[in-house]
Amino acid sequence: MTQHQSEIKEPTIYLIAGEPSGDALGASLMNSLNIHFGGKVRFCGVGGDKMTKEGLRSLFPMKDITLMGFIEILPHIPRILIKIRMVIRDIKKKRPDCLVTIDSPEFNFRVGRVIKRKVNIPIIHYVAPSVWAYRPNRAKKISKFLDHILVLFPFEVPYFADVGIPTTFVGHPLYEKIKSFEQRDHKNFITSIKADNDDILISVLPGSRVGEIKKHIELFREVIENLSLKYPKLKVLMPVAEGLEEEIKSLTISWPVPVYLINGENDKYTAFHSSKVALAVSGTVTLELGLCNVPMVVAYRANFITAAIAKKIVNIESISLSNIIIGKAIAPEFLQEDANVYNISKAIEKLLDSELERENQLKHWRLLHRKLTAGDERASKYATNAILRFIN
Repeated sequence: MTQHQSEIKEPTIYLIAGEPSGDALGASLMNSLNIHFGGKVRFCGVGGDKMTKEGLRSLFPMKDITLMGFIEILPHIPRILIKIRMVIRDIKKKRPDCLVTIDSPEFNFRVGRVIKRKVNIPIIHYVAPSVWAYRPNRAKKISKFLDHILVLFPFEVPYFADVGIPTTFVGHPLYEKIKSFEQRDHKNFITSIKADNDDILISVLPGSRVGEIKKHIELFREVIENLSLKYPKLKVLMPVAEGLEEEIKSLTISWPVPVYLINGENDKYTAFHSSKVALAVSGTVTLELGLCNVPMVVAYRANFITAAIAKKIVNIESISLSNIIIGKAIAPEFLQEDANVYNISKAIEKLLDSELERENQLKHWRLLHRKLTAGDERASKYATNAILRFIN
């Protein structure tokens, strides 16, 4: 029994996740905390299916607060405010030993500000807001109510430490996941999707949310149609999020080349490793592709008002995580009007036709692995150690 186990019996930890990625982080953290306390820990809050499997009874479905975009969120503000008040009331009622907010800063920070005034509990935030990308003054503002912040990238530490927020780099869980996934035999995978060995496989990733997918799916279809004229053996691998398979199937049924829908993380990463190139929207998937050593082209189209606002406040040159971590524009990126069939097709053709172009990306992606680990332990273990310092 550790010192912490002897000091507190069955601590109550309140967690809030608002996105699928946060749900995965929360589940991993809960698993680590369960191991530390020998199962004698209570969880409450808001989360998705993964956190539910680890023992959370979510106050309401996580999808109720899963939103993105400056403009897209506006029609949902009344509902979001109701959910914020529900969470605040629940925390005040349950009086947990600590509050762990996971990503989703627009929701979680509104909760955190009130809880810091109303309830005397430590507040730990997991996944830093991107103050290095926009709103740099935000770090100082959140220092008023956050007791600790757990960051996924080493370059984030100074941004928060400089304004007095104790900060821990825990490493990125994607590194662990991709390092440990069970890759299927390439030939077996090719056979299972009924592709030929000489097919040119391209992973196409139009987004993880329905709105995002619909903004990109037609553009990506036109790119593939254009490429298929030059590469008749082109085949598309498209990983799909749980629950979206039928929708994606209906959107891709008329594509000019076969589209293989890929389910599950193991097959997704096997698909990446089997792909000669990838076309993806910006987001976490660009980091997954980089860690799987896949040459990629990145494109993104946002609501035009959202894009106009972002252009004024975003102060980074790259939008894809792999490029940001490396510190160079390695993967070509096309945004808004530049995200057109001609530009994207030409960039993909370069990667298909030139080993030099491919190797230029791959040599940089090989550097990602050592930039995303904090040590020999899992990210959830470092996160657990940081949280334990506040439970007494």
